[in-house]
Amino acid sequence: MVKVIKHKLDLHQEITDAVVAALEEIKNRFGDNRKMEWNKPWFDTLSGSPKNIDGKAYRGINVLLLSLQSAKMGYTQNIWGTFKAWKDKGGKIIKGSKSTHITFYKSFVTKNKDTGEKMKNSLS
Repeated sequence: MVKVIKHKLDLHQEITDAVVAALEEIKNRFGDNRKMEWNKPWFDTLSGSPKNIDGKAYRGINVLLLSLQSAKMGYTQNIWGTFKAWKDKGGKIIKGSKSTHITFYKSFVTKNKDTGEKMKNSLS
């Protein structure tokens, strides 16, 4: 039996909205009458693909989410971290800054206390 921990945040909808907004931006940039050239600005940063403050590369859907956010905000660096991680490194967060959501997924096995049956769970 798989147990999935659900959150109030609808991450699927948030991802869909981010992709649609990026595509609409491209459409608005080139208009309906011009040839729409496909441009991937989210890979056009000075530091390449998204990494956390310790240099570990993000994987999966987080690459897309952070790259879209980076392009939307016009960031020239693709380094991400939590408030605490930046504080621990001596960094400061600009007042009024907003967070960017990422996903975390992990599978693990637990044992049912009553039946002794092993159950596969996931945390997302």
